[in-house]
Amino acid sequence: MRNVLFIINVVVCIAQLLAALSAYIPPTILGLLVIFALLFPVLVILNTIFIIYWAICKHKAIIMPLLVMIVTIGFVNNTFTFPTKQDKTNCQTPIKLVSYNISNFTNRAKLDSICKFIEAEQPQIVCLQEFGFFLDNQSPSQNEILQRLDKIYPYRHLWYKNQSGSYWWGNATFSKYPICNKQLSNIQSKYNISIYSDIIIDGDTIRVINNHLESNKFRAADIKQYQTSNDIKNTTKYLSGKMINAAKIRALQANVIHDIVQNSPYKLIVCGDFNDVPLSYTYNKIKTNKLYDIGSKIGFGYRYTFTQHNLMVNIDHILLDKYFKPIEYRVEKINYSDHLPVVASFCVQ
Repeated sequence: MRNVLFIINVVVCIAQLLAALSAYIPPTILGLLVIFALLFPVLVILNTIFIIYWAICKHKAIIMPLLVMIVTIGFVNNTFTFPTKQDKTNCQTPIKLVSYNISNFTNRAKLDSICKFIEAEQPQIVCLQEFGFFLDNQSPSQNEILQRLDKIYPYRHLWYKNQSGSYWWGNATFSKYPICNKQLSNIQSKYNISIYSDIIIDGDTIRVINNHLESNKFRAADIKQYQTSNDIKNTTKYLSGKMINAAKIRALQANVIHDIVQNSPYKLIVCGDFNDVPLSYTYNKIKTNKLYDIGSKIGFGYRYTFTQHNLMVNIDHILLDKYFKPIEYRVEKINYSDHLPVVASFCVQ
């Protein structure tokens, strides 16, 4: 039995190392790594169990999972964040930002709930993805939405990606501070969008990049088919293919945003629905060495921002320029959308 467990542990260790490689190797080269990246939290938990088991047995096999944990410790901390001691921040004018994929204002009750949440939080900047509505009697009109938000935010950058006969949707950045420049990021997508806004805060210009990157396009029918199908092999192959194809598109989109980050003359905030986990190529290509994840810096435990189909994955991120000092980070557990809103506070050092 111990030999069998050792072989299983070898497989888990190899899988965890392959998952770590997904941060560096584009899915256009090796798409299968996308699956390993998604399984990374499970692999970390399994290897932790093996470390405890080998320690109890006082077996030298403990060296293998320990080494793997050490090699991948940065990614482990991005997934399961442990609190670190932070210097007390003396900040007279902290900046609070909310990033939230609202999955459209499908009805007036949803508009009211989301606006009340924003009003209670009082952030200076709000970045919304899937900002839109259906052209029917149930959904609020564009005027209703903007009139409600304009009461708090005199400045906005709104860009609709899709304007069909039945619905509109896109990205929206709302600000209490003036927006001096509004641009569309040139990512290639039929449905998704990235915009950036240059916002003047106390005489300093800050560039806010609001992203909604390529979705995996899993439908409820896809998940139901997987849960009920007798042909698990082909169904898994179909869903994996969808995931890998979407990851390839996101990788190209990440390259575009990477260039915007690298060439920015201003301090940066990059946020939104990346549709990818912290171990992914997309996330790490955008993050580069210029930015840090405020959730990984001051968050705690396993963070997840997407809850549909009983999934709990972290795909909504707030990345900050190193000129910003973190104050607060949290994910609010409210069910107005299939995503959860991410709230962060920080100040300029």
